[in-house]
Amino acid sequence: MAQASGASATELAFVLSLIGGVLITIGSVIGMGLGAMGRPFFLGKDGTYGGYGMMGGYYYYGTNGYYDMMYGLEAVGIITGILAIIFALMMRSRPADRKTYGVLILAFSLLSLVGMGSFFIGALPGLIGGVLALTSP
Repeated sequence: MAQASGASATELAFVLSLIGGVLITIGSVIGMGLGAMGRPFFLGKDGTYGGYGMMGGYYYYGTNGYYDMMYGLEAVGIITGILAIIFALMMRSRPADRKTYGVLILAFSLLSLVGMGSFFIGALPGLIGGVLALTSP
């Protein structure tokens, strides 16, 4: 099996990191939008937030704490996704510093898992792109 050249591995790392950052950002924006709509899939049998759902009144017990927590986690996802995009673009513009940007992309892709990383689909290309940036010749 032929090994990829340094330039093509760096390009692949850039593309995967960029895709990962975009998916993380889009997934977090969608998650925040669902939170703003009240996450309709948490409704109970009678269409209210209490008593009848799988978790009873857990998600809406007098306060909006669960949704506030979700906004914070989705905000972490949006921020880490945008930073992954920025570092992917910087890695392409400054290939000599690809290892530094690879570490940063790897770190922010891992951190995006706190906000679920676009249901982990966005974090995976970011992680692979970061590793490729670190290991490319």
